[in-house]
Amino acid sequence: MRRRGLTGSFWPSWRQERLLRLALDPNVDVERAWRDLQPLEVETLEEGTFALLPLVYRRLEDAAVRDARVPRLAGTYRNTWVRNQLQLERLPTLLEPLIGEGIEPLVVGGAAVATHYYPQLGLRPILQLELLLKPEDATRAGSVVARHGWRIDARRPGRTTRVVEGNGRVAAVLHEGVPSYVCGPVAPAATLALIQEGAAERELAGTAAKTLAPADELLLACGLGARITAAPGIQWLLDIHHIAASGEVDVERLGSRAGAQRLTGPLRDTLAYLRTTTGLDVGATAEGRASSPRERLTHRLAANGLGPLGAPPEAVLEYARTSLDEPLVPVLRGLPQLLRDAWSLDGIEQVPAAAMRKIVRRVGHRQPTARDRSRSTSS
Repeated sequence: MRRRGLTGSFWPSWRQERLLRLALDPNVDVERAWRDLQPLEVETLEEGTFALLPLVYRRLEDAAVRDARVPRLAGTYRNTWVRNQLQLERLPTLLEPLIGEGIEPLVVGGAAVATHYYPQLGLRPILQLELLLKPEDATRAGSVVARHGWRIDARRPGRTTRVVEGNGRVAAVLHEGVPSYVCGPVAPAATLALIQEGAAERELAGTAAKTLAPADELLLACGLGARITAAPGIQWLLDIHHIAASGEVDVERLGSRAGAQRLTGPLRDTLAYLRTTTGLDVGATAEGRASSPRERLTHRLAANGLGPLGAPPEAVLEYARTSLDEPLVPVLRGLPQLLRDAWSLDGIEQVPAAAMRKIVRRVGHRQPTARDRSRSTSS
């Protein structure tokens, strides 16, 4: 959903925003805010809203709001707590073999954020375990965890290794360095080295684990979240709010890293949105330097997509971000080659026809999404 003054069509719907304010704004009148949301059916909320429900439950419970749906919301909190416990119990069996082989992973995302920045474990679902690895360790890491009973999904090649359960559900993701989209024009190896310098060791599930500095964890969440994705959600906004509200963020480091990785625009918009919605105040220093026209154009492409065609190919967005410091003409000349490789074509001359087929297929099969329905509801 679009917001005036902010780039992007990925912002929460009006109903999600009201739930967000109810869950996180310390000054909101909880009982009145809940009443104003009615009629509200928990089972029919739009995609990506589940992450809010444990937080909403805790707020209603603390405010002693009496409502027949509170026990149902309590169930989401308890379910999240149980599932998180199971996920954390797996973490040592993933970390210890890697560390024993001289591989030093960084624990990022759900496990690191839920256990440190949220006041209770049941308030933030840990959907999967996520580790950042040095690129030179990535292949070996997959072999190590496979030898210790984990199953690797060999059908999904790329810069991530997916560890799956017997039913095919993803249990863990091993990232080969920092995602290119987040790095921007800074080399992935250089970005990883910088965040490793700021990493701190703490105990997770009884095991010593390295986790990101608050500023780096916040920027990673912002870089991955402030754009159109295949599965719209607002977990990234909840994480950024809790990380920033912890008071642990080095705002100068945050602004500096955002500038270097060309994420100033997404970061500024995200902090502005949360300032308005939840009362969050991080400070202007965190917003960093001004964005260049190419940065803004690239962010708009990732944040708004191509209208009925949806989001551009991930490879194109990564290419646009990583080449921001290069002259524009050579970058444009390299785009056909990029698409040829991304689409596994035999020659560059096949790119136009392949692109047309993809456009026709996408337009012909596009179904209304939850985001589309929320737009029509709020218009």
